[in-house]
Amino acid sequence: MATGDQKDVAGRLVSILPPSWFPDPAANKWSLLQGFANVASWCFNLIAFAKLQTRISTATGVFLDLIAFDYFGRGFLRKRGQPDNSFSIGIKREVLRPRQTRAAIIEAVNDLTQTPVTVFEPWNAGDSGGFGRAFAFNEPTAAWGSNAYPYTIFVTAVEPAGAGIPGLSGFNDSWSGFGAGAFFFADLSTVSGLVTNQDIFNAIERSRAAGVTCWVNIGPPPIVGGRLDVDFYLDNTPLS
Repeated sequence: MATGDQKDVAGRLVSILPPSWFPDPAANKWSLLQGFANVASWCFNLIAFAKLQTRISTATGVFLDLIAFDYFGRGFLRKRGQPDNSFSIGIKREVLRPRQTRAAIIEAVNDLTQTPVTVFEPWNAGDSGGFGRAFAFNEPTAAWGSNAYPYTIFVTAVEPAGAGIPGLSGFNDSWSGFGAGAFFFADLSTVSGLVTNQDIFNAIERSRAAGVTCWVNIGPPPIVGGRLDVDFYLDNTPLS
């Protein structure tokens, strides 16, 4: 017997009935009380369930999705197959996330992709460098700055491993062509992985300051090791 179940509620009803009203034993008394107890137990469980849905930490299922929709609209959605616990932690982190700074943008994208994020501001001397310190010529940590692009940043993000459409090629690739190779017209339903490019765009949009223009370049993750017939050719490439 658990608190609020039918047996518990029936026992509570019996305990408050005046003993002189019904002789004991009385089968009719128990039969009648079980009907009341069944309805009351259902109401008790419904109230307990509704109470859980009023807090992010305890909400479940579609109610957790409704909480996310209340805060972010369609800008922060549950990933395919994402469990409630993971989604709940993500909502709370997103609600309390810092905004409007360069560091906030980097943190938001990095939390999403778990890959390196770089930001370049052409009007920031700390990024473009200058005489006596990092300079744009042959300097991997600097680039050409310009006062012609105020309030503008360039964000370079890397897709997480597994993103995209595996096993397919695309335009300007020698591996495929019309009617041959690993090529076909795809849509969002064929994209695998939990993070899409639109997710990255949304994260930046929610974190940028008003009036700041963000140019975003999203590239594939770096290839680790060689690729057969791209970096190594059978019977041709010597192995060291």
